Amino acid sequence: MLSADTAGNESTDQFDASEKISTNDIDQMMEKLYAKYISNEIPVVIGEFGARDKNGNLQSRVDYAAYYIAAARAYGMSCNWWFLK
Repeated sequence: MLSADTAGNESTDQFDASEKISTNDIDQMMEKLYAKYISNEIPVVIGEFGARDKNGNLQSRVDYAAYYIAAARAYGMSCNWWFLK
């Protein structure tokens, strides 16, 4: 689900791994990183990523982190998760 933040930008406040709109950007980024680095035997560690609290969306943030980390691991990459409260 997309909503407007205070600056008028679109932002996601709910993550649903079963919906392509939620996973598309993650999948595309992982594919690009894999093609450029991993396939050329250059290791990748995603140094920082996270999801902000928006109206108590803790479960969506947990689901997002699980999907993001699983997608990175599927392509042979590691991550550092930042939990912002």
